[in-house]
This record gives sequence, structure tokens and C-alpha cells, in this order.
Amino acid sequence: SGVLWRSVKAFPFNRVQHTKLDSTPLDRRFGLSSLSVFPAGAGAGLRIRGLGQETAGRLRVYISERIEADGETDSRDTDAAPAPVAHSETNSETASEAAEDPGR
Repeated sequence: SGVLWRSVKAFPFNRVQHTKLDSTPLDRRFGLSSLSVFPAGAGAGLRIRGLGQETAGRLRVYISERIEADGETDSRDTDAAPAPVAHSETNSETASEAAEDPGR
């Protein structure tokens, strides 16, 4: 975030709890939105500002579908035998990677 100072926040999809789209009146005037992504637990979320409204909506749908797909995988895994330690991380892709390429 920022013009002079840049920072990167990332967390795995399996930690995402929910998302939120919002826009100020000025954002709407220019066709922009902000997408907030909130992780489960006490961690700080992230906010992506200045997205086009269509892009923000598509990215939110993509993240929501990934959350739902991960939830279905987790519920199936509870009935199965424990996974080997090497495969315990089911999803290492981060929200920031999806923001770079939401069409994957």
C-alpha cells in the first residue's frame, strides 16, 4: 500500500474467513472499489484499494469460491485417514498471488 512506501501482506487461502467490497462516493464516481480480505483468528486482514468495480467483484467471487472449495476438501478429509505430514498443507497459494492473476 502507499505511493512512496510499499508493503506486502499475504496469508494462505485456508485462513481466509470472509471478504468485503466497499467504495466511497468518490470511488464510485471513478468506477473503483476496495476489496478487504479477513483471515480467521486474530491476524490483520488486507485491503486492496483502487480496483475497478468489475475486477474487484471477480476477485471476490474467486476468493469466495476458493474458500468454499477448501472447506469442502477439509470436511472430506476429516472422514479419511490422516494425511502424511508432507501433504498437511492443502493450499499454499496466497491471496496476494490470486490478486496478481485472478483468472487462473
